[in-house]
Amino acid sequence: SNCTLKDGFTRWVFDGGNWLARENTMGSFVKDENGNVIIDFVGKLESLDSDLKEICSRIGVGSPEIRYLNQSKKRMSYQEIYTNETRNIVTEWVADDANLFGYEF
Repeated sequence: SNCTLKDGFTRWVFDGGNWLARENTMGSFVKDENGNVIIDFVGKLESLDSDLKEICSRIGVGSPEIRYLNQSKKRMSYQEIYTNETRNIVTEWVADDANLFGYEF
């Protein structure tokens, strides 16, 4: 249930999360040792169709049709498992990536 998921997530955040949440940032994959972005384009899962078309266009190949398999029937917004406190903590953890990739809570 959402309540159990929210409780577990809240405990995990208050316990400090893990190295993946705090240190293994997406920015670390796209920057060099001096902090310069070294890629031309970042595709995002939430805009996968259009981003894949853009990438294929840039490299001069046709883009494949994406098939979505095994999709969840019941969608839950990630915001539902956050409290104000956990939102503030996690926002701090991911601030650099949010700024770099244009994400907002």
